[in-house]
Amino acid sequence: MDVGEGVYECNLESEFAEAFSEKRYVVRYCFATFDKYLIGDVALQSDLIKRDSYLDHAISVINAINNSAKPYKYFYQEGSPKRFKIWFTDMNNRRVIPDALQVKILLILGQK
Repeated sequence: MDVGEGVYECNLESEFAEAFSEKRYVVRYCFATFDKYLIGDVALQSDLIKRDSYLDHAISVINAINNSAKPYKYFYQEGSPKRFKIWFTDMNNRRVIPDALQVKILLILGQK
C-alpha cells in the first residue's frame, strides 16, 4: 500500500510479529522499474532495521537475486508496530519512486 511519496506500508505476519523466539529476515529479491527501465543503482530501504541502521535503512540493492544473502536479525521490541515501511533511494540517498515493483522478503523464526 502506497502511503505517500513512494513509501509503501506492509503488515508483518502475526506468527512472526507475536513470536517470542529470535527473528531474522532475508530479502530474496526486489525488482523495480524506473521510467520503464531496470536499473541497478537503487537501494531498497526499510524501517525493519530498528537499531544500528546504516546507510539510512538500506536492506538490499534492487534488480538482483540475493540467494546467498545471510539472514539479518530483526530486533522487534515488545509493543512495536506490526507494520513496516519500504522505500527506494538512489546512490545519493534521494527518494525515488518506482513505476512497478515486486519484493520477496523471507521471515525466519528461530527456536524458543
